[in-house]
Amino acid sequence: MFGQRKNRIGLGAGAAGRLRRGLAVAAATALIGFTAGWTQTAPPIENPPRPADAASLAVPRGEQASRMRLREGTELTSLRGWFRMVDGRILFFPSQDDAPYIGLENLNLERIAAELASSPSQLEWSISGTITEFRGTNYLLVRRAILFQSASSQDAAPPGTP
Repeated sequence: MFGQRKNRIGLGAGAAGRLRRGLAVAAATALIGFTAGWTQTAPPIENPPRPADAASLAVPRGEQASRMRLREGTELTSLRGWFRMVDGRILFFPSQDDAPYIGLENLNLERIAAELASSPSQLEWSISGTITEFRGTNYLLVRRAILFQSASSQDAAPPGTP
């Protein structure tokens, strides 16, 4: 043990360095674990407020048996129907179903809202999107929306125009 100095706690220089590195790694691991857990844990919410529009748009219990709720992640493709503004939310009413889907806000829905605001007639759309669910209600995230000519605008068009 010539040439190795002993520190105050009686460890050699190499052992003390390994101990310091080990403690540093343990502290870093604990800090990373705490940070990861902290960022993924939501604070508890007591009696979360339920928006009035979501409550009024939820499917009543009597109708739940007639319309099955779609599961999270269900893909809708080329589904035809109409959009309508109800209580500050945009709803999609499929043409073959009477129950609406609440539109989730994104750029596509913003463009649809602009078209609804500029057109007085009811417009028919073909949409593709993803269904989400929250508290027993389905929502629609529109990925693609194609506007078709509405029946009222076809009646008003002069003959020979598409």
